[in-house]
Amino acid sequence: MQHLIEFLIIHLVKNPEEVKVERFEQDNGEVIYELSAHPDDIGRIIGQHGRTIKAIRSIAKIVAIPKKEKFRLEIVE
Repeated sequence: MQHLIEFLIIHLVKNPEEVKVERFEQDNGEVIYELSAHPDDIGRIIGQHGRTIKAIRSIAKIVAIPKKEKFRLEIVE
C-alpha cells in the first residue's frame, strides 16, 4: 500500500524526490500512512476542493479491501 501511495503522489508533484510516505501501525490494527511533500506540492496533492486526495484515498481503499486492512492517509508537514 505504501508503494502505491508513493507511486500515485510522485506522478502528481513537481518535486518527486521530496515525497515521503511513512507507515505506522496502531495497537488496534489500524495502519496510518503519513504523507509529506514539498510545501509547493501540497496544493496539487489535495486538489481543488480536496478531490485529488479523496481519489487517492478511494484507490487505496479498493486495494485494502481484499487485505482487510484498516488505514488512514494523513498529510503532514
